[in-house]
Amino acid sequence: MSENKLFRKVSLDRLSSPEELDQRLTVVSPVGWIALIAVGLLIFAGLVWGLLGAIAEKSTGTGIIISSGGITSVIHHANGQITDVSVQDGDYVEKGQVIARIDQTDLIVEINKYKQDLAAAKTINLDNMDLNNIELNINIYGKIAQIYKDYKVAQATIATQRAYYNTQKAQAEDELEQALVQYEASEEKYRNYKTLYESGAVSKTEFNDAERQFKVSEMSYNSKQQNFNALPQSQLIEAETNFAAQEQLLRETITLSIIDLEQNIQKMQRDLMNNSEVVASASGRVLEMQVKKGSIVQAGSIICTIGEEREQTDALEAVVYVPVDQGKKIKPGMEVNISPTTVKKEEYGFMLGNVVSVSQYPASAQGMMLTLGNSDLVKQLSGEGAPIEVRVELVMDSNTQSGYKWSTPNGAPLVVDDGTFCLGEVKVSQKRPISMVVPFIKKILPIIE
Repeated sequence: MSENKLFRKVSLDRLSSPEELDQRLTVVSPVGWIALIAVGLLIFAGLVWGLLGAIAEKSTGTGIIISSGGITSVIHHANGQITDVSVQDGDYVEKGQVIARIDQTDLIVEINKYKQDLAAAKTINLDNMDLNNIELNINIYGKIAQIYKDYKVAQATIATQRAYYNTQKAQAEDELEQALVQYEASEEKYRNYKTLYESGAVSKTEFNDAERQFKVSEMSYNSKQQNFNALPQSQLIEAETNFAAQEQLLRETITLSIIDLEQNIQKMQRDLMNNSEVVASASGRVLEMQVKKGSIVQAGSIICTIGEEREQTDALEAVVYVPVDQGKKIKPGMEVNISPTTVKKEEYGFMLGNVVSVSQYPASAQGMMLTLGNSDLVKQLSGEGAPIEVRVELVMDSNTQSGYKWSTPNGAPLVVDDGTFCLGEVKVSQKRPISMVVPFIKKILPIIE
């Protein structure tokens, strides 16, 4: 009896009664089953997404939306000092409008010198030309001087030949005249002696002497006649021909020099007009004036940049600058999301575009300047180093107010203007999520291969 008192009677009765043996034992509640199924579905969905889903790898950068007409840099082609600037940043200019003036004093001085050369060349006197004339430009003097020397040599030669010929001619004429006198006298004597000899008035010896003298004088006269006819006229003719050629060459050279001077003066006057005025090469708005009054410019210097006037038919494009390490992944044809900074991306989404070109090398400050037209923009968009330039063609959509396709059906209710800053995201590749998890698992569990 004492042992039975160790347990309560009620407990012993429950153990001996079979009334609750047929009741179901509850292991997991319905709420627990729902939670378990939900977790299972999540795990299954995660596995499916990891195997079949895709995560886009993007390269991002900042840029600007510009007109396809682009930005024009006004470049001057002459050296000089700016004397006047007639426009400032933000002014609208027409193509051909004078926007600045440049001093061209050196060119004016050169034009005046050429005019003096022209006047001197027109007054050249072939008979009294001074080879040391300091009024002639060295270029003009150099063309004329040597020919003039040859001309003077030919002139001196012909004078010498003419004097020699005239001397020889006078001497020959004198000798011929004397020979003629002797010939005529001896001929008359011979005829007289012949008559006297036939009448017996003179001896045969006297007649023979008269006849001999006649023949000698006749031979002498004939010889002098031949000498006179054989005077050296060929040398004189050659000298005259050479002199005439040199004179013609000299006159032609002077004429051509005058023509060259006149043409050079005309060209320099055109250059003066072109070089002294800087004109707008396109219609549009001045983005940045890079010179001021008093600035010294060199040939090839950028005077200002002009955002070309956009026509309604002109399309917009985005120029995005991305870091070099990201830019090398970008290829033409890749999709781009362009988010204008003036639009709330969360509300209106982003504009859609495609890469049309990627710069092969990092963009230089000069190259960016030609595209952006503003040195401050160049500094802002280049960041810490030279970036890669990516040009993006925006997809057109006539159903939106902006005229371009957005990620949302209607897009932003505004017109996107050129000059709007933007952010660009380029989809460079897509990866399965599982491929990104496996390396992480291998890293924490090195034994898994």
